[in-house]
Amino acid sequence: MEKPKEVDVKVDGRRKRSKVWAYFEEGNGDATCMHCSKKLKRPTGTTSTLKNHLSRHHITLYEEFLKLDAVSKDASLASTSALKSSPKQQTLISMVKKKEELPPQGKEAKAISDKIAQMLALCHLPYQFVEERGFKELMAHIKPNYRIPVSTTFSRNIVPLLYQSEKKMLASVLSEDIVAAQLNTISLTTDNWTSRAGDGYASLTCHYSRDFKYKSFTLANVVVLESHTAVNIRHTLSEMCKDWCIPPPTQSSPIKVFIVTDNARNLQAAINGTYWIRRQCFAHTLQLAIKDAKTACPNITQIISKSRAIVGHYSRSSTANARLHAVQKTMDLPALKLIQDVETRWSSEYAMLDRLVCLRKAVAAELASSNSDIDSLSSTEWKLAGGIVEVMRPFAEATTEACGNAYPTASMIIPILHCLEATTLAHIQKNELVSAVPFARSLLKSLKSRFALYKMDEINALCTIVDPRYKAALFNEEERFHAINLLRQELLSYVAPETQANKTPKTAVLTGSMWDELDKITIDVLIVVAACTNTFHPLRNGRVVRIFCGTGGRRYSTALAINVGIIGLVVGYTITGAFIFIFIEKKEVSEGNIIVMKLRNETVDFLWNLTYVLNVFDEPHWKTAVSLKLMDYQEEVVKAISKGFDGSDNNLGGSQWSFSGAFLYSLTVITTIGLALRHSSQMLPYLLTS
Repeated sequence: MEKPKEVDVKVDGRRKRSKVWAYFEEGNGDATCMHCSKKLKRPTGTTSTLKNHLSRHHITLYEEFLKLDAVSKDASLASTSALKSSPKQQTLISMVKKKEELPPQGKEAKAISDKIAQMLALCHLPYQFVEERGFKELMAHIKPNYRIPVSTTFSRNIVPLLYQSEKKMLASVLSEDIVAAQLNTISLTTDNWTSRAGDGYASLTCHYSRDFKYKSFTLANVVVLESHTAVNIRHTLSEMCKDWCIPPPTQSSPIKVFIVTDNARNLQAAINGTYWIRRQCFAHTLQLAIKDAKTACPNITQIISKSRAIVGHYSRSSTANARLHAVQKTMDLPALKLIQDVETRWSSEYAMLDRLVCLRKAVAAELASSNSDIDSLSSTEWKLAGGIVEVMRPFAEATTEACGNAYPTASMIIPILHCLEATTLAHIQKNELVSAVPFARSLLKSLKSRFALYKMDEINALCTIVDPRYKAALFNEEERFHAINLLRQELLSYVAPETQANKTPKTAVLTGSMWDELDKITIDVLIVVAACTNTFHPLRNGRVVRIFCGTGGRRYSTALAINVGIIGLVVGYTITGAFIFIFIEKKEVSEGNIIVMKLRNETVDFLWNLTYVLNVFDEPHWKTAVSLKLMDYQEEVVKAISKGFDGSDNNLGGSQWSFSGAFLYSLTVITTIGLALRHSSQMLPYLLTS
């Protein structure tokens, strides 16, 4: 189609002001596009419909129209003045270039629109934000020739396209990791929740590790129109997993798919009977334990209700809040704000009480001086609130640790439970917070009830014992045996028996955290400390403990240097004397005794190696191998008897003295000599004792 000339457009002999008529033929209340022959209705008689048609369906023609329209407008302005000189004509051209709008479907305009869509998504902004005056003025200053799309364009076109692009990229990464890395396990978390508008949602997140790098993604947050029954939840989860190509386990790809849910019965029923391996949300169960303890102590609930009323009073009244800040400033207290608890937010009650107790003096003074009808807490209630805060502090810390999504948390469950039980029991035994002791007892009871079998849980035990921070330090004999039994096949391939010869106790620096309870436990860790230097030893995740060598070591070194000669003589005499006694008292050993002694040692070594390598739980193979070895043992014993072995254990060693007995005897002799010299200055007692 030939490019329209830059002249006034006339239709049916009538002059048309808008240049858009160069692309349309006017009819009776409508217009026909010269390019695609489409008829467009014009109910209001304006040309907006025609311009929109060009911008959506004929981008090239629309760009020509914009240039033509801009030149026409500038030419009409110039015609009202005298003829301009050449420099002025250059200014006119530059003005035309500045006024050219970016094509909506152009590369630059699309890039800007995509960035705005990302901002809306990342900042949780409403679509209407793009039509606010402040945002429009900002974009007009930054990019004057960029036309901001309306909010419906973002909600219907730009944001959905951005979502599909991001989803495609993430699905590619997830699929590559699952297939290329041949993942053995993948963990999912899901939850059902309802928005303030009453809409039901189901969310799904994914967690796994590849090449020792932890990865976590939020996969879906979909609207659930049906009721939250087990069947509907199972169908929704299946569709989300299918949408993200998370495969079920097969014979060729036996991937384990774990899924973490809360304790809702409908979620439990939805997971049961599927290939998903359900894991109970530890943090949610911990909140249920706290709720049980509060229910068992009515006075705790009453204190929380009164505290909530006080905090709500200052949240609703700006005047009261200003008076409180003035009192804080007068008392030289930190300018902190009270925290309102939220029913659906974990640990928010603890945060509310903790801040209220911190500002106790200012709150009590302000309430006493004002005419407010809000009752302040009594001295007993303030004391109880402080006790609740002390008891609840480790639980709030545990909740924060367990809810982390930047690191694996399964191995922390058993250590966290140990720390919570230990700190709660310590509060009870100290008996300093008398008013909070019943609450602490109830909390401890609820913990043991809710988490009765957590140490025997297969996943928890495996995760804890392979975590180098904890290993088996928190298990008793039965629990340790159970955990090692779960790992025996892996351990036998690369773990050698550990000697218990050198154990160095760790030095723990107590910080007031719940993790201090772990620092009190001695774990078999090699600690190398340079003499008289400060050394750092990693004791737990994110924490470092400093081990000090004090100046007392210098005095000890001096004393050791002075007495080193005496110590050397005593030790040397004692050890030498022990070997001399053994040699003197040694009996002659017969050939039969030698055979039996060698045979017994070989048999014991064989049984140990068999038990260690074959696995004592493989009963049939173990019994067969041991029976064959015992038959050989019997034959060799018969041969030894024919060579003089009489069956007596006393003849095996050929000695009346063991090394320990000879060592003690030698030590007794030398101490007797020292005692005689101390009490007599004459030589006769010395000679007699010698």
